[in-house]
Amino acid sequence: MKEFKDDDRSYLHWLKEHPDGFVLNTTRPPLPDFLILHRSSCPAVNGAPEPENYWTIESVKVCAETTGVLAVWAKNEVGGTVKACKLCEPYGGGKP
Repeated sequence: MKEFKDDDRSYLHWLKEHPDGFVLNTTRPPLPDFLILHRSSCPAVNGAPEPENYWTIESVKVCAETTGVLAVWAKNEVGGTVKACKLCEPYGGGKP
């Protein structure tokens, strides 16, 4: 698991290296009612940003190869539960 703040370069590199991974997108600071889970390939959390640190300056991206690790992080660190992105359906259309 890796957390990204103010570092788009490393974040985008992680996405490239983990195409089957997952991204938990949250506000900064993280809020329990905004914990959105995405696939690494989801256009909502992936792409070439303008300006620099577009992806990681106002939000936090927590990345992992499995969804379970991110669900535990959300509960332990923020006191919330993840919600699946409706665009990329990280659970394959099912529920966590």
